[in-house]
Amino acid sequence: MDRIIGTCRSVRVNGWIGKYIIPPKQIMLVHGEPSALEALRVKIQTDLNIPVKILVKDEQVAFS
Repeated sequence: MDRIIGTCRSVRVNGWIGKYIIPPKQIMLVHGEPSALEALRVKIQTDLNIPVKILVKDEQVAFS
């Protein structure tokens, strides 16, 4: 059941991201089970061709 719920969520996320007129340059995933984050990272990169980074706890990111 968890796999089905995760798949539904990834479809919704990809649909939401795909609606942007100008897509994001990169997506950063910050919360979730490691296997689910990796699956979502692969799905977004494959389906939407947007680089995805999975952040680790306390990792700092500079925005420009």
